[in-house]
Amino acid sequence: MEDTVHVSARHGAALVSYALNQFQVPNETTLQFNSAHGSVKIELHRHRWGTFREGDGDWTWRDMPPLERDTPFVDQANAFLDQIEGRPSRLCSLEAAAQTLRFNLAALASAESGARMHCSSLHA
Repeated sequence: MEDTVHVSARHGAALVSYALNQFQVPNETTLQFNSAHGSVKIELHRHRWGTFREGDGDWTWRDMPPLERDTPFVDQANAFLDQIEGRPSRLCSLEAAAQTLRFNLAALASAESGARMHCSSLHA
């Protein structure tokens, strides 16, 4: 089973490209964020994250503790319950969550129709 997703989006003036590949073997998760002055890479499967600044010769790596398999899902559920109960959340607001849902719905609608979609035209 393989899942591969590529999405192009715009965040204000910034053009963003998301690419996700999930395979059974190897099960690796790498996130990389690039800017004009450097990059940040997170390698969850190696329990590390690093920076590569403009002018550096290589990545500077930092260790991070491994997560249990369900920890991100439990954290997400607890943060949602905090929001419902009116408590502050360190992750995001309900409005930000609704915007994420609108984005995902727009991506699915775009893939189905082949047309450009705007998040503002969808209601979450």
